[in-house]
Amino acid sequence: MAVAVRDEGLAQDAVGSSVRVVENAVELARAEAKLLAVRARHMAVEAVTMGVGVVVALTFVELTLILAALSPLFVANRSLPASPWPLLISIGIALTIAAGGALAAWLAWRRFRAGGEA
Repeated sequence: MAVAVRDEGLAQDAVGSSVRVVENAVELARAEAKLLAVRARHMAVEAVTMGVGVVVALTFVELTLILAALSPLFVANRSLPASPWPLLISIGIALTIAAGGALAAWLAWRRFRAGGEA
C-alpha cells in the first residue's frame, strides 16, 4: 500500500514538471515574439528616418541647383549693381540643410545596418 502512494506522488511530480516545462516554453515563445515585434518596429523607424533624410537632402540639393541655374536671371535683371551675397547665402543655406539631411540619412543607415547584424 505504501508503495502505491509513493508511485502516485512520483507520477504527479512528473506531470507537474512537464506542465511547468510547457508553461516556460510558452512564456519564452511569447517573449521572443515581443522582442521580434520591438526589433521590427525599431528597424521600421530607422528605415523611415533614412528615407526622410534622403528626401530632405535631395530636395535641398535640387533647390541649390535651381538657384544656381537661375542665378544669371537674378543678377542680370537689376539695373543697379547687383550684389551676389543674397544668392550665395541662399545657396549656402540650401547646401547646409542638404548636408544635414544627408548626415541624418547616413546615420540612420549605420544604425539600420547595426540593428540588422545584431
